[in-house]
Amino acid sequence: MQRLVSYALTILVLTPFMMAQHSRPIEIPRFEFYASYLAAGEPEYNVFQFTQPGSRIILTNDFGTKTGVDLSATRNLTRLIGIKGDFSAHFHYDEGPVNLQTSPNSVATQTASVNPHLYNFLVGPELHFRNHTRFTPFVHTLAGLAHTNATFKTSGTGINLAISTSETGFAMGLGPGFDIRIARRFSYRMILDYNPKWVGRDDDGSRKMLGDVRLSAGIVLH
Repeated sequence: MQRLVSYALTILVLTPFMMAQHSRPIEIPRFEFYASYLAAGEPEYNVFQFTQPGSRIILTNDFGTKTGVDLSATRNLTRLIGIKGDFSAHFHYDEGPVNLQTSPNSVATQTASVNPHLYNFLVGPELHFRNHTRFTPFVHTLAGLAHTNATFKTSGTGINLAISTSETGFAMGLGPGFDIRIARRFSYRMILDYNPKWVGRDDDGSRKMLGDVRLSAGIVLH
């Protein structure tokens, strides 16, 4: 995350120079395809409840939103407006010792793992402020669904268990970004947006909103 912030600051410092030195006619690509590395702030905790007949496990973890990938496609309708479809994925994995009660008078300590995944499927308008330079700022307002899943696994002399849970809820992506053209068909892109999603659970099991500020950096093909 710190490295991406450093890159962003470097680009912002160099932007006026690039705008002054690389003026060119306005080009409006019909389609734009984006692939990037995605980072986010410290994720909020989530209370996972894994249940199956005879077993119920409650633990606190997160969806691993610190790192991930972001892919999108934009169909530009005019010089200003495009329609964007965006998919992002975050992955997390934790492993460590747990105490499991195998009988009323017996507790076993063995290794367990949990692997939360979070996916965003978003679509909406994107406004591009195109000009006669290589630098193009934009802003998007996306809405759609977030889907989460996680599996708790443990195996040992005390008990062998694998339980999964999943959830789907409303999500959004709101924020600005910018492109810097580096070749006729390629641009460098950076996006900073807010990603609220209603897929989390609080201590009492009620639905809550998880909000992350996401920073992505990658390459656009146009």
